[in-house]
Amino acid sequence: MHPKKHKSSAFVIHRYPYQDSGFLLKIFSQEMGLLTLVAAHAKRPKSAWYGILQPFQPLLIQIKGEGEVQGLKQAEPADAAFILQGDALWSGFYLNELLLSFLMPHDPHPDLFNAYQVVLSALQSPDSDKALRFFELCLFREMGFLFDLPDEIIPDFYYQLQPHDLPQLVDSDFALKLPTCFRGADLLSIYKAKLDNEHILKVAKRFSRIHLDFYLPKAQLKTREIFKALALKED
Repeated sequence: MHPKKHKSSAFVIHRYPYQDSGFLLKIFSQEMGLLTLVAAHAKRPKSAWYGILQPFQPLLIQIKGEGEVQGLKQAEPADAAFILQGDALWSGFYLNELLLSFLMPHDPHPDLFNAYQVVLSALQSPDSDKALRFFELCLFREMGFLFDLPDEIIPDFYYQLQPHDLPQLVDSDFALKLPTCFRGADLLSIYKAKLDNEHILKVAKRFSRIHLDFYLPKAQLKTREIFKALALKED
């Protein structure tokens, strides 16, 4: 069945005021990818959409029209909203900012959509850092940024990471001086998403930052700046 003809699972990623009483929505749909939709009259308190067209609320939607900007025909809750507070809320906004930065319109990524839901549910747990690193790795893989590691990666050797190429073997004394160098065992764990201890989570965060800085050199993620400011405040 064509996705326009039935209700599709979706989340509001961002919304903007539209005319006097509507919203312009950025939607992440399981079947249709990133969409831009007009929700006419949704800002009116009597609208059935007034309280549900917001981030972290699982939705079932139906769209209408053609082109880059389409219309929202139907929307209803698919489940209870994810209640995020404090750091978890900023982490949720970070996920949304990543989606807006990397996804192309109308390019479905159902596995990434499923990962997004799993990570939202984990953000209030002690494993929130693990969930964020898992999502970043899933995103990089979906975008085609991660090459398959060659079989000859040696756990005790060191490799320099090139986001656009395979890791290159380097001398260990040289490797310790560069943030772009990783131990082979750590690379193997990261590529297999085995993020089971504090050491590998710290290394995976550095791995993700290298990729983000490479692929988004001109687009500073606002939520990353907020995280940095909060960390400095705590110090």
